[in-house]
Amino acid sequence: MGIIALLQGNIWTFASITVFQAIAHPVQYIDPPHFNWSRVMDSECGGLSMSNKRPKPEEIVSKLRQVEVLMGQGMSRLDAIMQIGVVEQTYYRWRKQYGGMGVDQLKELKWLQKENDRLRRAVSDLTLDKLILKEAARGNF
Repeated sequence: MGIIALLQGNIWTFASITVFQAIAHPVQYIDPPHFNWSRVMDSECGGLSMSNKRPKPEEIVSKLRQVEVLMGQGMSRLDAIMQIGVVEQTYYRWRKQYGGMGVDQLKELKWLQKENDRLRRAVSDLTLDKLILKEAARGNF
């Protein structure tokens, strides 16, 4: 049993065939056409093109604020989410991470995250130094 793909118009059909059918009725295999993501992720649809990078946290906070404003003007939540150009799942993930945060709080959060990373590296370096000194004190080198 094998699976082949047949192009019928613009639709690919997948069929399960036996080896006998494949030998008795040879099929001309055609490479699938190049898939054009720009048609799917068009800016008119609100999607990001493949070349765009991830939005910065400041942009995310402004988009969340924009959804709140649009909802305040009477627009439904889903329409407001589509208006800012993201899918519903992304909106809820952003709201969970950055919800209710202002730009100043966001800058402070970024600074605290950098400071936390720096302190973690310092602690790991000191822990390694401590272990090396212990081994040297025992004479096991």
